[in-house]
Amino acid sequence: TSLALLLIFDLDTGFLPNHSAAAATHMAFATFGFMGVLVFGFSYVLIPMFALSRALPPRIGWVGSIFSALALASAPPALLLEITILQITALPCALTAAAAYLWQMRTAFKTRMRKRLGPAFIMIRASWALLAISLIVALATLLGAPIPSSTTLFGFLLLAGWLLTFLLSVLQRIMPFLASMHASTKDGRTPLLSELTAQRPLDIHMLCHCAALVFIATGIVTDFALLIATGAAIGLIGAIAFAIFAALVIRKI
Repeated sequence: TSLALLLIFDLDTGFLPNHSAAAATHMAFATFGFMGVLVFGFSYVLIPMFALSRALPPRIGWVGSIFSALALASAPPALLLEITILQITALPCALTAAAAYLWQMRTAFKTRMRKRLGPAFIMIRASWALLAISLIVALATLLGAPIPSSTTLFGFLLLAGWLLTFLLSVLQRIMPFLASMHASTKDGRTPLLSELTAQRPLDIHMLCHCAALVFIATGIVTDFALLIATGAAIGLIGAIAFAIFAALVIRKI
């Protein structure tokens, strides 16, 4: 938060020696340091709960935590001072932390008792894939791979691809669950989750969200504004569908 405020004030005063480096550091801390670590931590609780799987082994979780800490500790000097060797060190640490996290999620899926997980887990799996792809794009760019608009593509895959996709997927599972804890039918029983879930808006949202990701990512790489605008319009339809789902959950309470 402090770095974000400094960046805002720097737009008027220009006191930071390297605004772009400070912005990159802020993005690293905001996405990986705050939201990323939060997603990792909640996943160890929520994914086994949704899938009815066994408790995850802590050893691999500690590996992910250690490499996450190493990546975040390397980020400020690597980005602010533009030290390439530290950047090359930080990204493999981040990839290792992501690999440990994804291995834990794979374990949860292999030991699950609930076989049918629903469409939400299609998006959850997609978000995990986009996490890995975003880090690979960042590392390839650092090593000099000729990826068009790589910085913009990395930011989009990270924010809209990984974090937003994961957030919306978890919300569509947890909102009816939380609503059922505060609702009751006329005969006093707790309603089923299926009774509080409007599936059609969620199906529309999933199709639109995934299509929007493909259109916008392709538009970024090809520098084709019409593709980006089309993706944004499709994403808007998906967002409206998700808002309808959320409104129906509240109405059914």
